[in-house]
Amino acid sequence: SMKALTTQKKASKFEFIDDEAYLVVSDYLQIEGKSYVLENILHLSSDTLVGAYGKNEFVKRITRYNEQMFNDSLTQVKNRRYYDEQVAGMPVQAVAMIDVDRFKTINDTWLHKAGDKALWSVARAIYSCIRKTDILLRYGGDEFLLAFEEIPRDVFARKLDEICEAVRELTVPDYPQLHLSISIGGTYGQGRLQDMLEKADKALYEAKKQRGCVIIRA
Repeated sequence: SMKALTTQKKASKFEFIDDEAYLVVSDYLQIEGKSYVLENILHLSSDTLVGAYGKNEFVKRITRYNEQMFNDSLTQVKNRRYYDEQVAGMPVQAVAMIDVDRFKTINDTWLHKAGDKALWSVARAIYSCIRKTDILLRYGGDEFLLAFEEIPRDVFARKLDEICEAVRELTVPDYPQLHLSISIGGTYGQGRLQDMLEKADKALYEAKKQRGCVIIRA
């Protein structure tokens, strides 16, 4: 519904609750100059899903499809498409942009295979520090986006420091000589993810001048 409201277009998705499947369709409407979203939920019964594959196979195929469409194949976290289509307009409390320091030098010195393993390792390190409900995605190149729907300000600051330390302690598979660090720009305060992202990106620009540090701006 948030996606339909922000894009002013129809949006749909499959939702699974226990063993039941639902199709959710959100329609954007304007009534007397005001914006609304009409959400329609269709329960997909066993009869609806029975066909060539049956219900269980249908669920597996949709799950695989979603994973392939919204997961980054290298790092196995969410991808830019997931941001654009699913979460850009959602309300969040804190956002961080994360950049791998001197990443071009890694590719130039040890070639792209080392760069790929470095990105995978960084993604694993970040993921090990956050909750399953937090949003982590590869925003592009060597940049990651991290968003929290709810988190106390002091915990947010500690979490970003913890992530920096986890990356500094990394050992990249097959490349023990690589010593990685990241720069993080963060922002705190309720707002839509796409708006908060702009503020976090500005903070990241400051952090990259120093490298290996965290800078948080309101």
